[in-house]
Amino acid sequence: MCYSKQCSEKQSATKQRMIKENRFTGGKKKFGYDLDQNNYYVPCEKEQQVIRQMQLMRKKGKSYQKVADEITASTRKKFPVSWVHKILMREGVSA
Repeated sequence: MCYSKQCSEKQSATKQRMIKENRFTGGKKKFGYDLDQNNYYVPCEKEQQVIRQMQLMRKKGKSYQKVADEITASTRKKFPVSWVHKILMREGVSA
């Protein structure tokens, strides 16, 4: 096996392990979480409240568009529909 392929597989395995350990792997941090001094995700209560509000609205049968519009209006921060969908899927809310 060539060296570059071996390196790539090792990096991929390390990234998967870090994801399983709930560790930050670079880029933007997940909405609803802060990072501790060891780069582990810890829940951010302010953002977790927004996520719980999204989950509640979704369970009441509101569309992702409606959830995005209401959350954007209440937080004065833009929440695109795709972002709302991604957050709710990550947090375990089924469609």
